[in-house]
Amino acid sequence: ALRLPTTTPWSEKVSHVENVVQKLALWPVIDQRVGSIEKRGISGGERRRVSIGVQMLLNQQLLLLDEPTTGLDAFTAMQLTELLHQLARSGLIVLMTVHQPRAAIFRQFDKLLLLSAGGRTVYCGQGETQVLEYFNSIGCCCPKLSNPADYLLDLATVDLHSDEQEETSRSRVDKLVCEFERKRAEQGMIMFRAVFDDGETEERLTQSQFSLSTASTTTPLGPDEHVAQAGERAGAFRQFWILCWRTWLIEFRNIGWQVHQLFAAIWISLELGLVYFSLHLDQRSIRDRLSVVYVGVALYPFNITLDTIARLHSQRKQFYYEIQDGMYGTLPMFASKLVCELPFNLAFWLCFVSMFYWMAGLKTDVSSYVYSSLIILLIILVARAAAMAIASAVGKFQAAQFIANTSFTVNNFVGGFLLNLDSINPAVRWMTNISFVHWAVQGVAAIQFRGLTFSCDDALSLNATCIRTGEAALRFYALDKYSFVESGSILIGMLVALNALAILFLKTRSQRPEQK
Repeated sequence: ALRLPTTTPWSEKVSHVENVVQKLALWPVIDQRVGSIEKRGISGGERRRVSIGVQMLLNQQLLLLDEPTTGLDAFTAMQLTELLHQLARSGLIVLMTVHQPRAAIFRQFDKLLLLSAGGRTVYCGQGETQVLEYFNSIGCCCPKLSNPADYLLDLATVDLHSDEQEETSRSRVDKLVCEFERKRAEQGMIMFRAVFDDGETEERLTQSQFSLSTASTTTPLGPDEHVAQAGERAGAFRQFWILCWRTWLIEFRNIGWQVHQLFAAIWISLELGLVYFSLHLDQRSIRDRLSVVYVGVALYPFNITLDTIARLHSQRKQFYYEIQDGMYGTLPMFASKLVCELPFNLAFWLCFVSMFYWMAGLKTDVSSYVYSSLIILLIILVARAAAMAIASAVGKFQAAQFIANTSFTVNNFVGGFLLNLDSINPAVRWMTNISFVHWAVQGVAAIQFRGLTFSCDDALSLNATCIRTGEAALRFYALDKYSFVESGSILIGMLVALNALAILFLKTRSQRPEQK
């Protein structure tokens, strides 16, 4: 739906996909999941064929693959090579790099380019028969019962095990390179004509677009070098809906992950409710009430932060290659991810808030519950947006986790509970203004403390000054400067800014996945 032109009728798209599936012999696994590192799916060879098929949907004339047989067993590698050979016979130009191919795979190559260290050409011409004749003519005869591919790679490789071996092998390679250059000059032909000696193939290669398979290591493309032509690509709105449909499908297939997150929300809320169960209105409970406000707005959002970074990291490879192929833009991808994950975030938030709020004995009027819950929802969404921005800006998973942990810790320090806001060093007091924990604590505390009256019965035993009202408690902890409306508005502003920052990083910074 996203790779083929929007002008193509749906029936033709389905027919084209079925034709590609037939060519790649993927019908037996058509209804199976591709799988991942965490969950096994189809086999490695079938996975490579799927990645090739994805590129074949665009009817490109040239298919370029970087070591497609690496990691496959000998039989599967041979099957894949035979498939590529059949595709080449059907009119598709197939270029592939390969290391240490078995003899049967070597015989499948119509043309061969043999390179030594530094990209120097040792041979460029026809396949098995001609290449062996060529090396025989310069005194390098392949031993009988040997794999020609292994022999040729040995000839073109510089041995670095010792100085003597390096000198000998480097001298041999230099002679081979010079010999090839001499023969090529004598015959008066350029490299491309040595390989593509029919004008039709050379013209097709020159005019074709390079389609890079996601089974390979792909060179990053610029914004104007995508495979899909901008005029043919689906509009942003259509991209959004198709991506939403796919994201929903993935979410429901991974329902176990959602159950895990739901259980985590319930468990954290239950623990919080049991620890702060049924708070009173005495002097001891003033600090406890502020404590439950702080833990309630900081604990679960921290869990959301780590989860968001982990999920984006696991999806980075897919997003990277699909955006490079021009399937969709960054904004539709980000919007679909935000919209499709929102219902799950709302469900987890509702389970989290509803349990600990009533167990802790916070204010029982509906308006206080609703407003407090909305502030907690805002900080959850802000924490998620901050995690998206960090993960988009930092490609490495461990580095993103470290930055997220550090920034969240700093947010907690200046949040208004661990340290009185008036006691913070003036040099770093500005950090409270960018701490979403601070604004959430400020907002929920304003809701929960205003209008309360505390008894002074235990003030004498505590040897403390009696704080009679919630407003006095807010002044004591320097949390009386802003209302919950102002705090909520600032959190909304942070939410918009951090999401915009995440989109900016996704568009401007390379999202190339880590190479393993």
